[in-house]
Amino acid sequence: MQAAQVIPFNFGKVEVRTLIIDDQPWFVAKDVIYALDYARSSSPAKLIDHVPAQWKGVNQIHTLGGSQKLLMLSEQGLYFFIGRSDKPKALPFQMWLAGEVLPAIRKHGRYEDTSGKMDTLLNSTIGTDGFHCLAAVLDGKLRHLPTKARQRAKMHVWSQVHKAFSVVSAEDIPATQLDSARNFIAAYNVHEGEWLGKEPTINPTLNELDLAMLYVFCIDTLELVYVGEKLKPVFETLRAPLTMNVRKCLGECREAVAHLHERFGPQMEQAARRRKAFDGRLNLAAAGDHSQPIWTSGHAQDIRG
Repeated sequence: MQAAQVIPFNFGKVEVRTLIIDDQPWFVAKDVIYALDYARSSSPAKLIDHVPAQWKGVNQIHTLGGSQKLLMLSEQGLYFFIGRSDKPKALPFQMWLAGEVLPAIRKHGRYEDTSGKMDTLLNSTIGTDGFHCLAAVLDGKLRHLPTKARQRAKMHVWSQVHKAFSVVSAEDIPATQLDSARNFIAAYNVHEGEWLGKEPTINPTLNELDLAMLYVFCIDTLELVYVGEKLKPVFETLRAPLTMNVRKCLGECREAVAHLHERFGPQMEQAARRRKAFDGRLNLAAAGDHSQPIWTSGHAQDIRG
């Protein structure tokens, strides 16, 4: 690589030096590593060892201490490295870089965060991808339990996660706390006997009409949950106490449907079919298993007018 002009920008408190070489951006590897909160003692060479050779290299950089040869990552190499990083800041960094920094550098030859967009991204949430990551940890932790006990334990642990991180949905956990949430779930002490015993029953007898009506209630509730989740960005924009309470209620409704489906699922569906109230468009199992779609194949609804 040839010497090139250094274009610095800051991610949080870390300066990331960028070079334009043959009209392509290259990044100082150790700056990227520090920006993602890897330990300062980490070896850049080891951390980027898995990056394909054509997407990394060495370049002479002028620093306060004189000229130094530093490891560099191309744009492709940077995305390759970030995509395999488990650091909470990896996704915000990639979004900010691709959406803000590189377009500005290509257009103006520099980047200035005049509107505070970096802070917005640093305060982003883990979203669906982060939720699936946490769900995988929880599934592994509880896989030894019988199905019904596992479902009850899951509902309890998710409830504790929501309380610990002050959110109504795990997807709302700040992106910078993904590692903390993962560690919280991994370390949570699940007492096996607590979930194996039978829940006390008061009057477990339900007739066919009761079960059919309970099924209709669950279907309608799950559809409302779906609409509420689609409107989440609107609720976040309003930031009113009432809308925050609506989101909390929808989360509790989903947990309630999950419990009722686990407890009476087959009986409810059977009664609903006999009473001609069955609705095959919605998947009640999705209430307790967030990895499943709420709408069955070919029936997904668009809430836009």
